[in-house]
Amino acid sequence: MNNIQIDDKQYTVENLPASSRDLIKKIQYCQLEVEDRKRQLAVLERSKNSYLLELKNEVLVNKAGFD
Repeated sequence: MNNIQIDDKQYTVENLPASSRDLIKKIQYCQLEVEDRKRQLAVLERSKNSYLLELKNEVLVNKAGFD
């Protein structure tokens, strides 16, 4: 049996109305999407930092006169 806790009270999902079960599915979907966006953000942050490091190295090489 699946339970859900709301305000410190446990509810059996199967006993809830269909509209409540649909809302639970929507909440679960949102949670999955948030986690996916967090992973995407982490990848983008790493990429950005890599690009910044590459730019820094390129500027330093050009400043030092090396090609």
